[in-house]
Amino acid sequence: MPSHEAEKLLHRVRTLLNHVVGYATILKEDAALAELVPVAEALRELHDKALSLRAPLDDYFEDEFILPPHDRQTIYAILYDVVALGQTAKRACKDPGSEDIASGIHRILDAANGLIGIFEEQLGSAISPVLTGPRTLSELEILEPADVCGRILVVDDEPQNREIPSRHLER
Repeated sequence: MPSHEAEKLLHRVRTLLNHVVGYATILKEDAALAELVPVAEALRELHDKALSLRAPLDDYFEDEFILPPHDRQTIYAILYDVVALGQTAKRACKDPGSEDIASGIHRILDAANGLIGIFEEQLGSAISPVLTGPRTLSELEILEPADVCGRILVVDDEPQNREIPSRHLER
């Protein structure tokens, strides 16, 4: 794979992983404040699992996409654990007022499934991603404005790229 394509792929992987870690950080704090103990615990475990992916992913990219089967299994096992913990947290969101947390968990699951999709392409294994929420502009247009508001998480592995949107959002 040419180096510019490898850099693009690394950027996509890091962005999705940072998305999972970032949302898990925010949501576990929200769940703890809302005293949703099972949700907060599942999100804490999810956060820790997602962080544990950084080293194997760095190895994968440093070794030019050549990993022994054991390391590939490690990456997949962690990714599947992240999805399972996300599903556990989502099921635990039963209390009134936990809808925002459940919505954020859907975003985590989308990003985790995106990571699995990337490795499915790279390593030849298959799973079906879970699709949630509107996927087209026409689907988004039929939502009420209250359904569209939420949080913005700026995720990028380059500090310069994070700084500009952050400044605009602060205004």
